Amino acid sequence: MKTSPQKPLSTHLPHMVWLAWVLGAITIALLAMLSIQFQSRAIPDRYVQAKDKVNTSQQAKPPEKRFNRFRLAGCIALQGNDECTSGLETLLPHANTVQAALQGFVRPTQENSPNTRVFDLNGALIAPIKQGRNVTLTLDPTWATRAQTTVDCYTGMRSACVACPWCVSVANDAMYEGAPVRSMGLLVVNAHTGGITAAASAYTPCYAQLYGRSELGADCPDLPDAPIHTPDMLGSRVFDQQARPGSITKLIIYLGLLRVGLRSAEMAQLPTILARSQTLPLIDIIFCESAQFNATCAAQRVNSIAQVAAQVGWNGMYQDSLDLGQSADLNVPRFGARFMHLANGKPMTVWPHELSEQELAACSSRQWKSCKGMRLGQLVSEFFGTGDALASPLGVANLMLALHTSATDRPALQAHLIAAAQAPTPRAEDANVPIALSDTPHPRQLLNDLVGGIASFGTAHSACTRAARAMPGGHLPCTGKARSEATLEVFGKTGTTVFSADVDKSHSTPLPQWSAACREDAQKLANMNKETDRLHHVVKNRVDKCAMPPNKLYVALVRQPQSGQAFVIVTFAERNWNRNTQLIEGHNESTANIATEAALSLVNRMFFPATSGTKPAGTSNASLVAGAQP
Repeated sequence: MKTSPQKPLSTHLPHMVWLAWVLGAITIALLAMLSIQFQSRAIPDRYVQAKDKVNTSQQAKPPEKRFNRFRLAGCIALQGNDECTSGLETLLPHANTVQAALQGFVRPTQENSPNTRVFDLNGALIAPIKQGRNVTLTLDPTWATRAQTTVDCYTGMRSACVACPWCVSVANDAMYEGAPVRSMGLLVVNAHTGGITAAASAYTPCYAQLYGRSELGADCPDLPDAPIHTPDMLGSRVFDQQARPGSITKLIIYLGLLRVGLRSAEMAQLPTILARSQTLPLIDIIFCESAQFNATCAAQRVNSIAQVAAQVGWNGMYQDSLDLGQSADLNVPRFGARFMHLANGKPMTVWPHELSEQELAACSSRQWKSCKGMRLGQLVSEFFGTGDALASPLGVANLMLALHTSATDRPALQAHLIAAAQAPTPRAEDANVPIALSDTPHPRQLLNDLVGGIASFGTAHSACTRAARAMPGGHLPCTGKARSEATLEVFGKTGTTVFSADVDKSHSTPLPQWSAACREDAQKLANMNKETDRLHHVVKNRVDKCAMPPNKLYVALVRQPQSGQAFVIVTFAERNWNRNTQLIEGHNESTANIATEAALSLVNRMFFPATSGTKPAGTSNASLVAGAQP
């Protein structure tokens, strides 16, 4: 029998390769399916529904159609609200950097997705569809809306004043642009969580024109030229504003003095000094007047104050205002505050030999003016809340949060905007917040001493009574009503930025003369030589003061025993000029602190008893605003 010759192996190779390729592809597909199933079990998917399992004994059911466009697109929601928030610009006005970070985080992407995770054969993570990441903000829509209405009214928006029956200083035709203030930022933080409840920001058209370098309108005050343009001046008055803190620094000074221990006579002075915001006697205590200005005693107290400033985060560092550093994609650093620290972060600690007991005594006799020696002059300026001291609304809020948490033995908190966020990688377990103050009795004593001013005297008290009169029947503690569990506890402190038009307690320079003097000094400085002109630093100091906006500040911890609610509220307001008198609003402390008034007006409305017949918005202030349109 004739057998056919055996074909060489090479003739079978194409078929074998093809068969191996098919078997390999089937194997890879099976492994991929197992990998997908394994990963699906390991990381359950909340948002994309899996297909129903097919029962072989019954007819297969079609997959349930639960396509959720909102989830796939990525959502910015409010706490307790499962719907996308539209109009973010109305909840966070002027906060362009913050809004951009949020929008970028939730924007759908095919990169790492937290919603659906599928791995390829090499173990690499792939996302088969574009999906966004959801973010939940801490904002409360009621607080945020009413806070924005408040700042809009105080910056002269007549329709906002009509809708703001709780506002006191409504549009006033005696002021330029009819506005009590040129800009205002109002920050509200939940004192139990640190979540930002409201971040309202507003400024007048003239303010925007000045810092935007555009032509000024007809009703704008004739101010000196604006400093070099910076976007921050037109950014959020909560997230982007910085100001000299003024007497807000007394909160840190107070704690620093309590830590080192004071003589009984000095301790007896402190509550009145704090309530009446008396700077000169406070500096006497810091530099140990009762011990004949002993240098060792003074250095110990100065260094204690610097230590407290660092501990509460007032060391000039930038802090994440969104997610406290827990999600890298949501990190938006913002300046916190600086006190008793140089711009480079170095603390202003001193050695006894750097302080002259004779010069301390001499400078005290001059009411702490024209102090000799750069070191002493630097410290005195700092204790006035000027010098290198600088604060943002976020930094001031974090200071009050530190006092509150320490006084109530709670974990440290920091103001933040994100309640929850999806991320492809786990978030850090611990938020990046300062260490809590350890000396609980001292913050508790400080808060108790803060109550006095608002209850009986001072610009905060007059602001409180004005706010209470706007909506009678509320729970502010300055109304004279008998206290109850519903009465609010307000632990507050005012601050005023040094302003060169306010010469002293009895004299204020009118706008035309002040503006002309500032321009003259600016021209003089431009023609001076820093190295050879003996008065260069004097003129430069005057020019720098002209560039300081006339700000009023206020911070308060507001608690209601009945409801258990507690909030920190911070207001930064740049005062406006009176068209008739040509004087700055509230010159020489002649009127209530405008920042305090705005804050407490909002507080009065938010805690107003529902059964007391709240005045309908849009009616009570209509008669006060001539020609106002809702």
